[in-house]
This record gives sequence, structure tokens and C-alpha cells, in this order.
Amino acid sequence: MTFKQWIIIMTLCLLQAPFCSANDAYHTLEAHLKQTKADNIFIPPSPEELQQVESLFYRLLKGERGKQMGQEWEKLHFSISETAYAGKIFLLVMEAPGHGSGRGGYIFPGHTRSNRVLMIPHGFHDHFTGQIGIRLSLEGNFAATLFNSVHRYGNRKKNKTAANKQKNSENSSPERQENWDMAARPDTFFTAFTKAFIRAFPRGSLIQLHGFAAKKRKTGQGRESDMIISAGTRYTSARAQACRECLQQKLSGNIRLYPDDVQELGGTRNIIGRTLRAAGHKGFIHIEMNHSMRGKIANEPHTRGLFSTCLTKF
Repeated sequence: MTFKQWIIIMTLCLLQAPFCSANDAYHTLEAHLKQTKADNIFIPPSPEELQQVESLFYRLLKGERGKQMGQEWEKLHFSISETAYAGKIFLLVMEAPGHGSGRGGYIFPGHTRSNRVLMIPHGFHDHFTGQIGIRLSLEGNFAATLFNSVHRYGNRKKNKTAANKQKNSENSSPERQENWDMAARPDTFFTAFTKAFIRAFPRGSLIQLHGFAAKKRKTGQGRESDMIISAGTRYTSARAQACRECLQQKLSGNIRLYPDDVQELGGTRNIIGRTLRAAGHKGFIHIEMNHSMRGKIANEPHTRGLFSTCLTKF
């Protein structure tokens, strides 16, 4: 589907909510998210900006909607729009065109009773995770879904070009690789959202979806895993165990628990998990999936439904 076709579908969905089928709604959200990465640059937000957006995230998580909310987001160079699917309205909070600076894209349901949120920190790097996040937002029951809008390793193309230009210069030094990782940096809208989530849902669950390459694993257990569940710590948690048990029952494949079954990909340095734990919150769930498992969840509605059920069950 071309970008022009996406725009047409997006417009129809925004103007005529009943028009949207599952695929139409999906492509509407995908088009919005593609738009947020157009500038492909990360500019660290100021402490004041982070305080402002934490307050706005909190109000959205607690159900506030309306014109005033939109106006306050506009001051941060964001736009808010709506789309519909299966009789449900979804709020899209995205960076306004021309103002992309790595703040991310966010989907909130019009109404929800859920205290679960999804976070996709590496959507451009971990193939299928962005697609899974969009599908689960529409079909599942989540209070919000977060998507990164810049690549975790920075603008590789620009870095490569700069490095090539420096090769013949005696006094030049290699350009530092940018770190735009939403699961590693402390100064992002993702961490501001996490702080808002802690206040809004003290007993909620924040579920991060990641992807891994089996060939890069250091252990046999890691290479043979289809999915690795963890609490982001060197010890497991009741929620991580419950999540693993449900997924193990419903999905085929090697569903493993860190650190009990496998000793890698536990997400122990993840800034979001650390932020939650620092506040005494026990709701962090870190899920790593190999490429095959991601493909099944993204493309098989039945498998995705089983996966979604487990994410909202514990």
C-alpha cells in the first residue's frame, strides 16, 4: 500500500468512524506512526517539558479527554486525532508534522477499565513489534500503547555518511554512535509516561515487547527459546511467572522464564523497569520474542488473541 493510499484511508477513518474495518484502522494507525518518524532525530526534552508531559499522560490514563487536553498537547507540538474500530474510539497522540524530535507516538482508547499498558521501545529495530503493538491496541484491552519514533541506535544513515567523509581527514575522529534507545535513556517521554503510570495505576502492569536474533544468543537455552519472560530483575516475580505459565499453556514453542530457565535477555538494565522498581512498583513485564514467534503473533489472529489474553490475565 502506498503512502497516498494510507492518507486516503486515514482521512476516511477520521471522518467516518464506522467506515473502518480492522485493516483500515490498522493502516490508519500505521500511517500516523510512520509520520512521526519522518524527521528521524532525537532532541532531549527539557526537565520542564518532561514535567508537563507527565501530568498530561497522567490525566489521559485517568480518563480525561476533551478540547482543553488537545490544546495543552498542541503547546508541546503534538496533535490529537481519533479513529474507530469495532465500535471503539481510539485517541492518537502524535508529534505534529515538522516537529518530530523523538517524543514517540501514543494510542489511548476512548474508554477503558484496564490498568495494563503496552510499550514498544524498538519498533524500527525489532521487526514485527510495531505491527503487534498496533494490532493489540485495536483488538485487546489496554489503557495505552507507546511506540518509539526514532531508531534506538540513532540515525545510522547520517552517521555512516559522516564517517565516510571523515576517512580522509587526519584530524577527524569517528562520530559517536547516537543512543536514542527509549529503554535506556532517562530523559524521554517514555520515562515521563512511566512516572505517570506509577501514579495512575499503582497495581497495573507495564508490558514491554522486544525481539531478539537467535543466532546472536550466548547460550543454548537462549538460542532455543521462542520467548523469554522476565520481571527485569535477577529474580522472578509472581506476575512474570503467571504470564509465562499462561503463554506456555496457550502457545506452542519454548516459552522460558528469566532467570529460572535462561540466563540472558532479562532486561535487567532497562530504564523503564528501574524507574518502576525505584518507586516500589511491581508491574514490569519484559517479553523477548524470536523472529518466528513475532511473525506468528503479528500475522495470525488466533495466535495473537491467545497472546493478548495472557497479557491481560495476570
